[in-house]
Amino acid sequence: MKNLLLIAMTILAVGCGGNDKSTTETNPLELEKEVLPPIPDKITKEFVMDLWSQPNDETDIIKEVKAHLEKSGIWKISRKTGPSKDQLDYNEEAEMILKFSNRRYAVWKVTFDKSYYYSAMTYDFEKEQYHWWEFGGEAGNNFSAEYYGKLLDGNLIQWESVIFSDGVKIRIKEISKTNEKIEIIFYALKEGEILNVAKDSVTWLEELSTEKDRVINK
Repeated sequence: MKNLLLIAMTILAVGCGGNDKSTTETNPLELEKEVLPPIPDKITKEFVMDLWSQPNDETDIIKEVKAHLEKSGIWKISRKTGPSKDQLDYNEEAEMILKFSNRRYAVWKVTFDKSYYYSAMTYDFEKEQYHWWEFGGEAGNNFSAEYYGKLLDGNLIQWESVIFSDGVKIRIKEISKTNEKIEIIFYALKEGEILNVAKDSVTWLEELSTEKDRVINK
């Protein structure tokens, strides 16, 4: 009788264990969020610069970020700007250096002739949307901006500014995207009126060599 009771208790324990497994097992999304470094409550320029100072590391980058920007390396930006999307009269070019950091961030530096800025982008699992921050790079440039992004059809993203200067709102929409080329249109609006429009063609040029990655932040 004692042995039968022990056997019954063992079966019950195994049975309960099986039931517990089905109800408490961590699903992949929860596990992924758990092991990722948290997004700070406030992203600062110093935080982004620290990410930028680290070597490019594509180990275990979350798929939400990798799907948006697939290739680290050196990119070329060709930009047309004007008062409307039908009148883009001014042309300029820039270099973008893109790398990955901390398992969840894409970080990049964009350099125009007389200015440059740094950006960091990630996916916020709590808010179920993309998040992007920009900071002016050169001394005396206090420019900063913050955007939220939502996924559209075809893995394209539309961004809306959360923080921008002088009451201006920025709306950014990806028009097309491959792993080596992205077409984007920007609208700068104030009180509902379009102030300026820009159209970017961002093209991948080459890989980011270990040597260049080592010296770009000096």
